[in-house]
Amino acid sequence: MHKQKSNNKIEMLEAGPQAHSAMEEDLLIARKIQVAMVPQRMPAVEGLEMASLYLPSGAVGGDLFDVIQLTEDVLVLVIFDVAGHGVSAALISAMAKVSFSNHIRSVTSPRTVMERVNSEMIQNISADYYLTAIVAYLDMHDNKLTYCNAGHTYPIIFKRKERALVPLCSTGVFVCQIVTSRAIGNVTTKARASAVGWYVTIYYLGGFVGSTAPAFLWSLGGWPACVAFIVAVLVSSLLFVLTVWRRHETWRLQQAALSVDDVGS
Repeated sequence: MHKQKSNNKIEMLEAGPQAHSAMEEDLLIARKIQVAMVPQRMPAVEGLEMASLYLPSGAVGGDLFDVIQLTEDVLVLVIFDVAGHGVSAALISAMAKVSFSNHIRSVTSPRTVMERVNSEMIQNISADYYLTAIVAYLDMHDNKLTYCNAGHTYPIIFKRKERALVPLCSTGVFVCQIVTSRAIGNVTTKARASAVGWYVTIYYLGGFVGSTAPAFLWSLGGWPACVAFIVAVLVSSLLFVLTVWRRHETWRLQQAALSVDDVGS
């Protein structure tokens, strides 16, 4: 029995370097495939100079970009970053690039492109992954840049005359939250930007509280304190929703009654 275990251990040790070498070879192939997905040449556009530099932090990563010339006057710039590193992020970035490329060629709105890619990625990847992205349409005829930012680092424009760097600020959230932001924008009739901003603020505030409060309560009372906190949050959320729903229903019935009175008179 002991001899068999020893032989198995020796076989595993001998297979270790071979497995490591095979893994490195697979990573090298994956890197070559990913580099091939990066534009090697920029589109030749009169009056416009373009250059790019692609340096992933590891053998493969989740960062990619693309430059697509739709027409003689319209150029589309895409930059996105999948959370994480390694082969999994590289595979998701490849899926995202195909999705962006397909939808960019079918619609002319960066917001619509982002919404469609978001819906597609939600169906195809796990909730453990997300990506930030920016899609920008450059109309060189009208000298106009239209863009949509989904939680990505702000692009920077250098204004030569003013010799100033100007970030393109926006309030977009990362892909996988766009559906919620769009729903808020559709429901809200006034101050849509403020409503989406409040949603994003409360979302991250909730994440902050949810990540720090349990640790503090654990130090005070262990699991019972953490469970009590979670139950209290759930009950409070339910009471809040019921209160808002009842007020909305009361307002809706009052409006319906006023409409009936107007018709009767």
